[in-house]
Amino acid sequence: MNQPTRASIFHRALGADAYARLHPEVRRHFDASLANDQVAVGRGVMQRIWHGADARFSWVRFALRYGGVALGLAPAAGRDVAFEIVNVPVRDAAGREAIASARTFAGERRGFDTVTTLEPSGLVDTMGPRGCLATSMRISERDGSLVLRSVGTRLRLGRLAVPLPFLAGTETEAREWFDTETGRLRISVRVASRWLGPLFGYEGDFAVRVVDASAPETQRGLRSVRGGGARA
Repeated sequence: MNQPTRASIFHRALGADAYARLHPEVRRHFDASLANDQVAVGRGVMQRIWHGADARFSWVRFALRYGGVALGLAPAAGRDVAFEIVNVPVRDAAGREAIASARTFAGERRGFDTVTTLEPSGLVDTMGPRGCLATSMRISERDGSLVLRSVGTRLRLGRLAVPLPFLAGTETEAREWFDTETGRLRISVRVASRWLGPLFGYEGDFAVRVVDASAPETQRGLRSVRGGGARA
């Protein structure tokens, strides 16, 4: 089946048939593209944000709290935390279409932000100071939900991309689906290490509205690309 020219990078990565099987509200969240000039704004509550669930490794919680949060690699732990995600279509330094995602928890200006591009190998998330970490993601559809799973992380040093073998056993899985009982989208994210066990994650629900690129929310979404490798 041919891909529509206005399709988002998530649509293209997943494929038209699988994308069509996603719940309409999930598609609405991932439809933003440069062609349609749309920005997706999600607001809701994370019922739980956790760090280092394995008590044997309390230093993991300490490192995430004081390192991961400060560097924008993980959100701060908490319960019933107000949440906003803004997805803005941009172009990266190479001229490719990308989605800048700015996540804000409890109104904090510092969030957990990513820039996602579609490369020949698939989707790639960049994060951290100046986009120093690049994680390849595998996208799939499961019973109407969208699932993203990490398959490898590299350290970006200018034009160099250095594999990080010690992260080879770390896996991220994010799943988003529509809850017909509440009429809201739900999200579950879990990051775990083969050697250290669960590292951090969060789960919650939110509602999405679509605005055009001139809306004030766009500037919050662009926070994730300021000083990095993408432009509006």
